[in-house]
Amino acid sequence: MHNFEQRSSARDAAELERSPPRVTPPTPPASPELAICFEQGLALLDSGAWARAREMFSRGLALDATRTGLWHNRAWCHLQMGDLAAAQADLQALLRLAPGHAEGLALLGRVMLAQGQGQGQGQAEQQAGSAL
Repeated sequence: MHNFEQRSSARDAAELERSPPRVTPPTPPASPELAICFEQGLALLDSGAWARAREMFSRGLALDATRTGLWHNRAWCHLQMGDLAAAQADLQALLRLAPGHAEGLALLGRVMLAQGQGQGQGQAEQQAGSAL
């Protein structure tokens, strides 16, 4: 190992010691059908086809309701379609699975603001936490 590589490895090890451990729930590989639902849903989401994307994410959730990405993306579709109650319900389901899910908390804050339930995102996040 070259001297540069040794310094880099030592620096990387020191960084790992300072960083908090990243804990992610174990997730088995997605079934092919679930992967198709997710990929097609994302493509439809990117094209603004909210209703069709929501259908794909709903299909995926019927296959595996533990996938937080499906809950988040379907909530986004609900929000874009103006169904704030459905968006809130999906985000609360997501946060029951992953209470610290930053994107879920942020989107729930946005939904709650749109509903007039909070004066700011911090307050909305507090309400979101107590709603769980």
